[in-house]
Amino acid sequence: MFRKVGIGTLLIFIVLLSACVGGETAPATTSQAVPAPGFEDAPEMIVEDTIDDGMMEGTGEAMEDPMIEGAMEGATDAMGDAMEGTMMGPQTHNIDMSNSGFSPGVLTVKKGDTVTFTNTGSRGIWPASEVHPVHNAYPGSGIQKCFSGGDTSMIFDACGDISPGESYSFTFNEVGTWQYHDHKQVGNKGTIIVEGS
Repeated sequence: MFRKVGIGTLLIFIVLLSACVGGETAPATTSQAVPAPGFEDAPEMIVEDTIDDGMMEGTGEAMEDPMIEGAMEGATDAMGDAMEGTMMGPQTHNIDMSNSGFSPGVLTVKKGDTVTFTNTGSRGIWPASEVHPVHNAYPGSGIQKCFSGGDTSMIFDACGDISPGESYSFTFNEVGTWQYHDHKQVGNKGTIIVEGS
């Protein structure tokens, strides 16, 4: 019996089969001649079908093998991790501000990511870089810049209360660990860890 098998399908099958049998005794195999698609008159290729418990010869049901599924999931996870951050570009992260503090209390982001602080509390909240009351721990920040009439987009300071239901966003372009606080309730603190991109 002859089956048409695409070269890509054949390569995927071989890679998956080799991943499946690595370090184990190879399952029994049978060989059959299969013409290459579009090359029916060309020399034949040999494809080995794996015969294993729970798999029927030649059915292509190898994907039901837990080892192959695990390998595929691992490859998919690795590809997702590689795409996150650098390939996806800058991300936006959220921090909830309430009367009792910030959540999450520690957030790790990449350089160039934006953090949006949303007031979920019942009073005004003023997020700003440490150190109270000058707010100058984050490079270029300082409370005096809030009232100088200049551009405040480059300082980690909301420069005033954020009302309930409102938000304040800041883009972190400096790598490091940056602590911040609520200027109105200094005991409420948080930390942003900025990693290189």
